[in-house]
This record gives sequence, structure tokens and C-alpha cells, in this order.
Amino acid sequence: MPLPSNFVPKAGKQNVLASFNSFLVSEIGGGEVHDGVSTTLPGGKVHWWFFGYPLTSLLFPSISVSEVGLFNKGEFAIDRVLGFDTMGKPIKGTRNQTLIEINCWAKDTATLAQAEKTVRELRDKVAYVLVNAGEVDEDTGLFVVPPIDLHDFSQVGEPKVGKITVDRTDNAINEKFVVDAADMNIKRYRLLVRVFWFELL
Repeated sequence: MPLPSNFVPKAGKQNVLASFNSFLVSEIGGGEVHDGVSTTLPGGKVHWWFFGYPLTSLLFPSISVSEVGLFNKGEFAIDRVLGFDTMGKPIKGTRNQTLIEINCWAKDTATLAQAEKTVRELRDKVAYVLVNAGEVDEDTGLFVVPPIDLHDFSQVGEPKVGKITVDRTDNAINEKFVVDAADMNIKRYRLLVRVFWFELL
């Protein structure tokens, strides 16, 4: 049976990436989402956010986020029961995953040569929010960092339709410090992060 022409998955990759990007922007302070035109950071902002790289040019310092992709048909069978709703009815769906590349960028200049320090500080902020997303402080009972909520951006009010989780296994976030081969003044920290979400049927 073909999909209806108006089919929009509530938790498709577009919603996953938009939700993930929104989470990063809200939890890592001091950033300005690049509008495709501006070349100077607004007052009080310390880095740019780029969600179109490498299709857009970069400014420094910045954090770029893009999906690399990691296709699978879902870790569970198509009719797998994921849980039960408040009425006791089964919730069915599949657990999906993808790989996201996050780069922290900075460039040394004649007046300021601390790009390596800057990218490591940006890397520390990114790693902190990802590792602690959804974790609860035992002393206060409050979230250390809020969970990554999955929103359906195709609906009015962008309702929450699930959660995005980061792989918690050892060495799950792969990272590497890189000096640009073409311009050695450009430094970056590259992180590869595997994230999971549920597609509901």
C-alpha cells in the first residue's frame, strides 16, 4: 500500500536535526545562528552557529553541525512495542540512529593567536551538554542539562513527540583536533556523535 501524498513522519530526520540543533543553541550560550549575510558577531555573542556547512562559508570562531548519516532499518522489528500510552495501549515503532558531525572552529590572527585554546573551549561546552543531556543531579533532583526533546516542526506549536538520545557507550563520541592543511592558522575540533530516536507507527 503506497504512502498517502500528505504523509509527514512525526519523527523524521528533518525534525530530528532541527530538534538537535535547537537544543545545542539553547544549551550552549553565547552563540549567534548565522543568517547567511552577517560578518560581525552581535554584541555579547562569542561564536557563530553554522548549520549549512560545508555548503556555506565559515566565519570564526564558530560551531558547525551537519548530519553525516548512518542508515539502518531500525533496531526493532516494524511491529515492535516500544511502550504503552496512558490508556494502556501499545506504542509501536522503530529505534533509529544517525551520525552527526560537529566542528568547533577558530582562526589565529596577527593580533590574536589563541585558536587552539578557543576550539578546545568550544569542544568542552559541546561535549558537556551532550554527555549530560537528560542526566539528573542526585543532590537537587534537577536536570544537569535538559533532555533533548524531539519536536514535530510540521505541526502548529511544534509539539514534543519524543526524545533524542546520545550514544552513552565508552568512546561513543569520536573526536579529533585538526590543523587545516591549506591554512595552518585555522584550527578545529571535530566530533562525531551517534544519536538515537524513535519513529512511532
